[in-house]
Amino acid sequence: MFDVFLCYNWDDKPWADELHAALTALHVRVFQDDKDIPHGDTLDPALLKALLGAHMLVPLISPTFHESASCRRELHTALTAAYHLEAGSTERVMPVTWRVRPSRLRPKQLKRPRLLSRESHDVAQQAAIIAGKLARLKVADDRRFGDAPRHPDPVWYPHFLPGNKQFFGRAEVLWDLHEALLIKGKPGNQGHPVVSVRGQGGQGKTALCEQYARWFSQDHPGGVFVLRLGGSDRSRHTDPETVLSQFRLQLRPIAARLGVPPAGIAEKLADGMPYLWILDDVPSTVDEAVLDQLFAPTANGKTLVTTRGRLAKRVSVEIDLEPLDTRTGLTLLTSIRPAPEEERAAAQEIVERLGQHALGLTLAAGLTTAPGFAGYVRLRDDLMSGEHDSLEMAAHMADELPLGYAKSFSSIITRSYATLSDAGREVLAAVSVLGAAPIPLELVHDLVSTAEPGFAELSRRGLAGDLGHDVFTVHALVARAARLLFPGTYRRRLHDRACEVLGDSLEATRDEFQQLRAMSLHLPHVVALASTPEWLTGRLEWHMLNEAGRAQNELGDTKAALHSFEVLHAQTERSPDTDEDIRTAVLVGLGAAYFGQGNYTKAERVQRESVTRLSHLYGEGHPDTLQAKENLANTLSGLTEYEAAVQLLTEVYRARRDSMGKTDRLTLIALNNLVIATRHCRSHHLALRLALHAWTMWHRAAGPDMPQTLECVENIGNALWYLGRPTEAADTYQYVAQRRGAVLGPKHPDTLDAEENARVAREQTHWPVYADRLRVQGPDHPDTLRTLWRLVRGNGAQGGGEQGEPVPIEVDLGEVRLDGDQADLLSEIIVMAVEWQDAQVARYGPDDPHALRASMVLAHALAAADQYDGQIEDALTIIQESRDGLAEAAARTPDTVEPYDLEIAEILHHWMVRLAGQEPRY
Repeated sequence: MFDVFLCYNWDDKPWADELHAALTALHVRVFQDDKDIPHGDTLDPALLKALLGAHMLVPLISPTFHESASCRRELHTALTAAYHLEAGSTERVMPVTWRVRPSRLRPKQLKRPRLLSRESHDVAQQAAIIAGKLARLKVADDRRFGDAPRHPDPVWYPHFLPGNKQFFGRAEVLWDLHEALLIKGKPGNQGHPVVSVRGQGGQGKTALCEQYARWFSQDHPGGVFVLRLGGSDRSRHTDPETVLSQFRLQLRPIAARLGVPPAGIAEKLADGMPYLWILDDVPSTVDEAVLDQLFAPTANGKTLVTTRGRLAKRVSVEIDLEPLDTRTGLTLLTSIRPAPEEERAAAQEIVERLGQHALGLTLAAGLTTAPGFAGYVRLRDDLMSGEHDSLEMAAHMADELPLGYAKSFSSIITRSYATLSDAGREVLAAVSVLGAAPIPLELVHDLVSTAEPGFAELSRRGLAGDLGHDVFTVHALVARAARLLFPGTYRRRLHDRACEVLGDSLEATRDEFQQLRAMSLHLPHVVALASTPEWLTGRLEWHMLNEAGRAQNELGDTKAALHSFEVLHAQTERSPDTDEDIRTAVLVGLGAAYFGQGNYTKAERVQRESVTRLSHLYGEGHPDTLQAKENLANTLSGLTEYEAAVQLLTEVYRARRDSMGKTDRLTLIALNNLVIATRHCRSHHLALRLALHAWTMWHRAAGPDMPQTLECVENIGNALWYLGRPTEAADTYQYVAQRRGAVLGPKHPDTLDAEENARVAREQTHWPVYADRLRVQGPDHPDTLRTLWRLVRGNGAQGGGEQGEPVPIEVDLGEVRLDGDQADLLSEIIVMAVEWQDAQVARYGPDDPHALRASMVLAHALAAADQYDGQIEDALTIIQESRDGLAEAAARTPDTVEPYDLEIAEILHHWMVRLAGQEPRY
């Protein structure tokens, strides 16, 4: 057992000898390898034993220190042990420098406020300072490096991620990541660090970040969240909405694991421990405004990004990942099958020919598991001879690989393909037509019969990664190569089969919400299959896109649904194979998607055209025509044209009742919508009778917790409220809120509707629901604006007192020219908000939280209206001052500020900054 372990390059042995003697004279037990290991012993095990038995490590860092692989391993072993011994501190590692500037120290964790250097301290002084540090350390904590607890595995989301047995080296980069993620306050991050790791394809960016999460697990006790965006897959479009759609789909299994809806993730994480948010494979051309939406959603998260592009303007630190060093590359290549001494030169040549490329070496290591592997000499010769046969593939891959190494990589992957069994080839062909997102085994099993053994073989060969829970991933470079290896006709058959399977599987989830949630991992592959540039799209793709849009809408992702239908509409409009039936059916879906996004004007235009076309094609009473009429009626209700809506819905209900029966699902849906429109026409007694009848029928046909049954109960509450029975209405709404919370989730928009109605009936504050709407649906969603209207109307009567200092803006309401779907609502909100803000300032003063809250909602209304030049800037001024004032009040008198105040202010501020064409700086 030793007190101090001396770590040095052999070039510095005289210095190490002097320091050893000086420390020994001070009764410090020092380990120095040439003095304590008998000649002929194997060094590595003895070195490790000595290091783990020491209290401290003293690295003598000179310009040649890092040239020694042994020095690097000793240093990083000690740093890691110290980190886990002392909850992140590495003071047990005490460097002494010579001719190395502090700014050039690596890793940066070695920097100390008072760094020992040979230039300013002679050997005696060095020894005295080290001995003093040792004495203090032993009094405070007498443990040794070997006493460090094994770092626990992180908690992975959405699923447990198995360890990577083929990760080697790069300790310095891991420490660089650790240091970079401690940095805050740079442009592009929102109060928490954002670090990007960039490099060419296959360099090991993903593996590095996942290894960092394991190595420094105690930094993120709240968990590690991995979102795989597949941005380097060139078969996919990377327009903003596609990227956001993929991101939202990746959130779904995370939300399910957390036990919340996707919109509730931020709220769940905000109250928890620090966590790590890994955005894997962000597209290199991602829009900056989109990128900001992908970062960790709360301030206690750290964001780690992998990408092939440059994101320097949007991140705290950008780290360029270089190829592996030669020694590490050799370790990776021989990790499965060690190279005999006589074959090490051949193995070394393989490493060099592949340019130390991590994926290439992983694939080469996988080849050593192939039947009939004849050694590294034969492997080297096969790869060299195969380079000529791989010229065509190399030409296609050259732009994605380090300069000059495309032929070697292509030879490796061609050789890997040639040695696969039929099962492995079938699965590789199947995944080549899918997207870069995680691939469920179940999906591939529907395409080929050999899914399980095939994936097992691909995983052994390094061609696929096993994410656990029967989910796999395939690197974009492997998938791209596979598209070149398999005949186009074979891949087309697999592509068509995948479209058919996905379309039919999604169609089967109609009215099966839990089954639909379980298919969320399938949805990312819809976009890849429907937008591949290899083949023209047709009915299979259109059916799949149509079902995907419907599924996304039911899952609450209305933006993704609209995107799917817009893609579908564009494809069918330009295809010569589209007939009038298809175009009309697509218009029906597109109109419903516009309605789901609250764009009633566009929805009405599209839906009127749909009704006209369907009436001409099939007749007025055809089921498809009736569905289009029902959609149009709902949109008319949204546009407050209630009498026209009632007339249409009455026609639809009677037609369905007579042709399909009273208890048919579509008949009952029409009845529900008729109840809502009737209530808006102020026929409240009739609405109550219809709602009770609808509830009886739905309860009998579908059970108490079906969304449509609960909608009936909510309609009963609405009727009770308008009939002047608020207590009964409140109890009814609360029942609906509880049941929807259990079925759909507590933050689902429909749950929030019922919760808000209950608050109205009980005359409770709307602030909590307003905050939830902002988090879940955003500041410009129609539901949020209606909640804002209720909030202002419920508070606007308060006022009195003396006139206070006015808000630094003058709004001439006569110049506000409002139009659009929400024009009347926004106009009314602005008038009420100005009055409320004036009253609150007069009563409490401009700096009181009551007045600042009123200013926030005034800013929201002005920004949402945006009807005169400079209105966004005026709103931004108000929200900035409100946010700053609330922050000061929270620090000064915390009891006067509600928990949601600052979050509301920050959400609104971020939104308005983007409306102004800027980017948030916190």
